[in-house]
Amino acid sequence: MMNTPADRIRALVDRVHGGSVNAAAIDIGMPQSSLAKILSGDVESPRGTTLQTIARFYEAKVGWLLAGEGTAPSVLTTVVPESVPDREYLRWRLMVHALHPSPRLRIALCLLPDAIYDASTRDPDPAVQGSTKVRNRLTATFRESQRLEYAAWIQWLSLYRALHGTETAVGLLENSVDAVERRFVGKIPKPTKDKSGWE
Repeated sequence: MMNTPADRIRALVDRVHGGSVNAAAIDIGMPQSSLAKILSGDVESPRGTTLQTIARFYEAKVGWLLAGEGTAPSVLTTVVPESVPDREYLRWRLMVHALHPSPRLRIALCLLPDAIYDASTRDPDPAVQGSTKVRNRLTATFRESQRLEYAAWIQWLSLYRALHGTETAVGLLENSVDAVERRFVGKIPKPTKDKSGWE
């Protein structure tokens, strides 16, 4: 039951970050200790700016976080395709949306971790079609590989934002959207730096 702000925020952290307060704090953009105090109930009435920061990342309404008013954020009710790793899929989508990229870049970034999914949906080799055991092992291998692929892209985006800052990172990615669409295969244009920063 979600009776308090801590309960509702905990539900989001559990769904998207597997309960990791540290990972959630990094993605939200707030100190880990502050989020931990909210989740433990030590802070019963978080400040409005803190709630706005949390709401922005999880695409929730402040009224819902504070008092359960209105509809729960879609991340709590989204049905993820069976072949896709649930938590990593949701976290990646929220991280991308939190950048507020152009529609073209948003689509390209959202599709980055889908290489293994694309491979897994192709028809299996006819030689293994008759073997249920082999097909099941292959499916399990694809699923774990895809989870690792999402985890790698999540780590990459977290580090990229930490290195450049969110605004500059988005600018760099917007300037390299062709490379992002190719999943960084082929020559990637290198940004140049001038006195004002990245071009």
